[in-house]
Amino acid sequence: MSSVEVRSEVDRMFVELPMTYDAVVLVLRAIERQGSIDPSAIRDGLAATTDFIGAMGAVRYLSGPDPERSVVISRISRISGGRSYLYRIIDPAGPEP
Repeated sequence: MSSVEVRSEVDRMFVELPMTYDAVVLVLRAIERQGSIDPSAIRDGLAATTDFIGAMGAVRYLSGPDPERSVVISRISRISGGRSYLYRIIDPAGPEP
């Protein structure tokens, strides 16, 4: 497997799939909260999201259509055999760790 193929698979496993999962769960919760599949109701349900903790961290909508979300930073260490580990989570709603 080439380095490009490995990078593509890592991106799929650790970025695309968790972000897709979070998006689907956010929409499902908005539908449940609003009790409707009407697009306007879903939009309003998403806008009311303030406490969602998903696979990619915390997500909340404060104003506008774009969510505010925490950022997960991982580090790959040669010392620990090239394994990835959690380095820091930055949550815009909370203090810096």
